[in-house]
Amino acid sequence: MIENELYVYHIVTRKKMSIGQIINFDKNQKNTLYSFFFEKEQLNSKGEDFFHILHEHYSSEGMSLNTEDANVAIKYAGQTIRAIREVIVEMVRLQEYPEYPSRMSCLYATKKYEEVLKWKELFISFDRKVLQIVKLRVIGNSFEGDGNLLPKEDGVPFSRKIEQASELTQ
Repeated sequence: MIENELYVYHIVTRKKMSIGQIINFDKNQKNTLYSFFFEKEQLNSKGEDFFHILHEHYSSEGMSLNTEDANVAIKYAGQTIRAIREVIVEMVRLQEYPEYPSRMSCLYATKKYEEVLKWKELFISFDRKVLQIVKLRVIGNSFEGDGNLLPKEDGVPFSRKIEQASELTQ
């Protein structure tokens, strides 16, 4: 970790920021990544979640879903594979690098404006509303990571994802 002052760009997704606003992070605070992956529910218009839809529509002859239920299934699968990735990364962090901040309780930013524009497009592709891009002055500890090294969002065994997470912090 680095303790210094630097300027970064950040994407605001929940509540617009104001000039001079101070953001304090402590170990018990959760960020929007946490709520996006761990608190968001995927339901159809009848209030049914993925597992209810799955059990209701599966038979020995197969499964047939209408568009709405298929969308719930796809969104749930995408959210879940990312949540699994985050749990694995957090598990590895706690075991191997407990002094590093959790991805669930830190502020994500990039040093380059061009990079924050790429992240904006990614957020939009996941239906995350982008309210602002802000330039922040950071005073205190920071940690640089490479999102390209995160465990992949695929069907490989969890043991391989754990190996990928270990490579993230090396």
